[in-house]
Amino acid sequence: EGTEEILSPKLRNAVQGQDDVYEWIWNGGGGYGDPLDRDPASVVADVRRRDVTTKTAGDIYGVILGPAGEPDFEATDRRRENLRNERYSMATPPRRPTMPATTSRAGEGRSIVLAEYLEEIHFEDGGAVLRCRKCRHPLAEHGANYLDGLAIWDSPVTTIPLVRPPELLVDDRMVFRRYLCPECRTQVAAEIARASDEPKTDVQILPPIE
Repeated sequence: EGTEEILSPKLRNAVQGQDDVYEWIWNGGGGYGDPLDRDPASVVADVRRRDVTTKTAGDIYGVILGPAGEPDFEATDRRRENLRNERYSMATPPRRPTMPATTSRAGEGRSIVLAEYLEEIHFEDGGAVLRCRKCRHPLAEHGANYLDGLAIWDSPVTTIPLVRPPELLVDDRMVFRRYLCPECRTQVAAEIARASDEPKTDVQILPPIE
């Protein structure tokens, strides 16, 4: 038996003895979209390949397997609804009050898809909004940050499998931050952030050019 030493990710001039073991552990990428929207059959295929465990299938993707390892669609629907309710109950409300619905606004024009759950909608009156693609809930108008229209759910970074406690490498308290649509509770975006950070502006509608 020996001692475990956590090394910096950008290590230089490390001395490794003959009996030392250098172990490199990594996890998967950040993924794309809300895990609760992933096709249950694809999750089951991951379980069969041993890419994820049955527990991960239920906890992260909300997919419940039947006795023969097949997806139980009714149980999966219930599990996913419970997970959506649970995570939204732990989120802080949107920083900006809810905007009026766009469904009754006349003259809806072209749509520009910006991300899996984000689209830009233009109207005949010259206005435009960013809204959730899944439920059409408006999130921001000209000059506003759409992230302020989403609920914020902060959880420990170690919620992500195989991630070391960040305090071993950085001084600031870090969080795994997820942004949830206040209408359909879909996870629209996610990031690693300092707990004290305000939502960053990554997409913004510019005012019309005169």
